[in-house]
Amino acid sequence: MDEETFLDKLADQLAERVAARIIQRLPRPNVILPRYLTIKQAAQYIGHSPASFHYLISKALFPIIKRDRLVLIDKEDLDKALARLKQ
Repeated sequence: MDEETFLDKLADQLAERVAARIIQRLPRPNVILPRYLTIKQAAQYIGHSPASFHYLISKALFPIIKRDRLVLIDKEDLDKALARLKQ
């Protein structure tokens, strides 16, 4: 009985490792990522809350695009601003 349990556990571990490697090698789906982000998306992109992202906007760390009530942030501008802050 102990041998069956050992073999079952070994087979499960091996199956998990094989599955993980197969998943890593699968082609990624063609997902089109937006260049212009909403405040919620941009905050998530840099790991901030929307409220703290509004604070960054108030400090004019990067340009924003305003169209009526919609505010968009260019992902490239955001990356550049973060690179400047990193130095």
